[in-house]
Amino acid sequence: KQWTAPYVSLGTVYCQQKEFDKAVDILERANKIDPNNSNIHNNLGVAYEKLKRREEALEEYKKAIKLNELNAEAHTNLARLLLKLNQFDEVIKILKELIKIKPKDISNYSNLGALYMKKGMLKEAIEVLNESLKIGISPDTLSNLAILHIQQKNYKKAMELFNEALKLNPEDPELKQNIERLKKLKDASTDNHNRK
Repeated sequence: KQWTAPYVSLGTVYCQQKEFDKAVDILERANKIDPNNSNIHNNLGVAYEKLKRREEALEEYKKAIKLNELNAEAHTNLARLLLKLNQFDEVIKILKELIKIKPKDISNYSNLGALYMKKGMLKEAIEVLNESLKIGISPDTLSNLAILHIQQKNYKKAMELFNEALKLNPEDPELKQNIERLKKLKDASTDNHNRK
């Protein structure tokens, strides 16, 4: 098994150099030596995915998780690929599992909240994003909460959240754009209210 480490390292280097065919070749060799190595299966999945061999990538990620249920990287890779395939319910299950594996990783909460938002599950989105804020504050979480407040026409709270996010990430062009859109939305809302 110790003989597979150089293969895995070399496969990783090939992936970084975008030589995915070579990565697949070397990682498949490593897999023959040590077929129960979760990291080999995960890395093989990455290489397959880069080669647009999605079905094989899915299988490798699933094998990696079956071999090591705590392999957060394999869970993340599987969730990302399933998201590309619009399999939202499966992604939600994986993100919930990732939160159990890495309860302090804010990105998993933020991603789950964003997915709930995409599915129109606003109550669940608010719950998971507020849970995230108990762990730490991230611009993504604040932005997602702001968007939820916009949907509820609570523009003042949305602006507070966007501004707080902007303090954490002052160079984010999307965040600046969202603030400008919200200002226009607030102005339009005020104009409509004044006309009544």
